[in-house]
Amino acid sequence: MKKVLFLFAAIMMTANLFAQEQEALLECHGNTYFCGKEAMSRRQMLDWYAQRNCQAAYMQFAKGQRMANAGWAFLGIGVAMDLGSAVCAGMYVYKTVDYCVNSSSSTKESEMYGYLASSIGLGVVGGAFELACVPLLVVGYHKMHSSVDVYNVSCSLAKTQPYWSIQSSKNGLGLALNF
Repeated sequence: MKKVLFLFAAIMMTANLFAQEQEALLECHGNTYFCGKEAMSRRQMLDWYAQRNCQAAYMQFAKGQRMANAGWAFLGIGVAMDLGSAVCAGMYVYKTVDYCVNSSSSTKESEMYGYLASSIGLGVVGGAFELACVPLLVVGYHKMHSSVDVYNVSCSLAKTQPYWSIQSSKNGLGLALNF
């Protein structure tokens, strides 16, 4: 009888391991996030973290997303300023040629140098915005991608696992499912 009880207890303990449905871990390939074989967008990732109450991964992903969006905005502003710089440089060249060819031109030297100063200023500030976008994009995307690891390590493993144990009471020994 003792062997049967021991065998029954061993089967119950191992059956628990096979009966648990393991939640699929998240993966990141490039800028695509996967839960099992299902691809998810950025918005779905935020909802995923919120539904599973993983505050650490949610905050890291949201912060990374804000940084990446700021990086793209800085890049857009920088490119727009570079285009403005090119237009001002073109105007400077046009006014300079007009001034040199036509001696009776109404173009003033101060107007020409204003275009030159504007071109240089817009080019420098645009370049600064473009340089600032690089670390914002790199760090932002790194935070978003590493939020998957935060979820896989801290949130998916933090759930309580039910287990079997043998307990004694005044009525004798018994098998208990703890959860």
